[in-house]
Amino acid sequence: MSSRFSRENPEDKPHKRSSIRMGMKLFQLAPESENVTPYATFSKPLRLADGQVELEATLDKAVYDRGEDVGVSVSIANHSSRNVRKIKL
Repeated sequence: MSSRFSRENPEDKPHKRSSIRMGMKLFQLAPESENVTPYATFSKPLRLADGQVELEATLDKAVYDRGEDVGVSVSIANHSSRNVRKIKL
């Protein structure tokens, strides 16, 4: 809730009948015409090995509603001669 009133001095307090209280909710509208799914690609060269490890993450859609599950697909490609033992996401 937000409360606002007009005053001449900073010490003035509002009277209940001359103040306004209102609740505000923020929302955004997204255009539905775009069918582009967001993605990100990251590649990292490994030390003491030839090649690199590539990680690509894609979302299943571009816009989500509040409370909706977000589906993420992750693909990892190892183009190096070493084995990758652990990956943190």
